[in-house]
Amino acid sequence: MNYTWELIKEYGQYEFGFVDVYKTTIKDKNAFVIINYLPQFEDKDQKVISTLLLEGEKNNWTEGQLKSILFDCQNRIESVSNFKFRIFNKLEYMTIQTFFIKEIQNLEFGSSGDFTFI
Repeated sequence: MNYTWELIKEYGQYEFGFVDVYKTTIKDKNAFVIINYLPQFEDKDQKVISTLLLEGEKNNWTEGQLKSILFDCQNRIESVSNFKFRIFNKLEYMTIQTFFIKEIQNLEFGSSGDFTFI
């Protein structure tokens, strides 16, 4: 791991997927990572979406810092993927979303789940 991460929340089940929420501070800026392990169906490979919430403007974060955060995500995913998925095939990628937010204080993660269109 490149940074020291605090586990904020970890929950889920096979039918709905799993979520890990982590926080760290890098050079006085808060960084949150939300890792979503999507539910896996027998005919589907596993899928992971990582969301980065980074405090400050985009130009305040270096490419090296962003890569280090993503490598930390990869390390976490690889270390728990046997527990988060029923059928484990080699996980080759994750989808990433990155948001730069002026100020993050008291982030509280609500929930995740499915929504079926009517």
